[in-house]
Amino acid sequence: MHRALRRALTALLTTVVVGLGTVTAVAPATAQPVTAAAAACSSRAGLPARVSIDRAYQEVRVPLQDSCYNDFVWLDLYGPQGYETMLDWDPAHNGALAYWDVYGWYTQPGTYRVREGYASPHNYTASTSTLVKFGSKAGLTAKRSGGRVTLTACASYYNGSRDAFVPWAGHKATIQKLGRDGRTWSYVKTVGTNRSGCAAHTVSDRYAGTYRVSTYETYQIFGRTSPSVRA
Repeated sequence: MHRALRRALTALLTTVVVGLGTVTAVAPATAQPVTAAAAACSSRAGLPARVSIDRAYQEVRVPLQDSCYNDFVWLDLYGPQGYETMLDWDPAHNGALAYWDVYGWYTQPGTYRVREGYASPHNYTASTSTLVKFGSKAGLTAKRSGGRVTLTACASYYNGSRDAFVPWAGHKATIQKLGRDGRTWSYVKTVGTNRSGCAAHTVSDRYAGTYRVSTYETYQIFGRTSPSVRA
């Protein structure tokens, strides 16, 4: 009697355990298609990789990158000062384009990132970012006298509060020379600019050469490479 009861209980427990094991095994399989579907489409702001502040106002065009075929999307853009603006798209009416107003006197350098938003009917939004800095200019002149060439480099950067490019004083710039292969640039000299944003360097070179200058990038200002000059 006791043996028969034990056999019955053992059979019952085995059935329950097997049944639970079956449920445990099936649960991930049913959840997987939902995850795959969510990852299959997304709505994101097509922000440019970088935005250069070099004028009082500019309208940055931001296309919608949407693989969900949404009817409406809005995304909030945040920067160093916190909330910056809302980007919204109505593809049927505005051609899936949003516009970001960038002001030289207001917009601050730094990383701007989409942090939250909403899309309908498929609310799968993804984060994107862009780097914003003040723009700069670089120029190089060359003057030959016999076997010596004097290279004068000048640099300036955009000052938002003045709405103008001002001399980039006390900044480093690197002068380079184009190699014989016509592709490779070699190091010549690193110079520091004076109060006028300029620096001069003389090289000895009997043969004509092609030169350029590149300014160093800082936390707030993009670097710039000048057009090449030949002397």
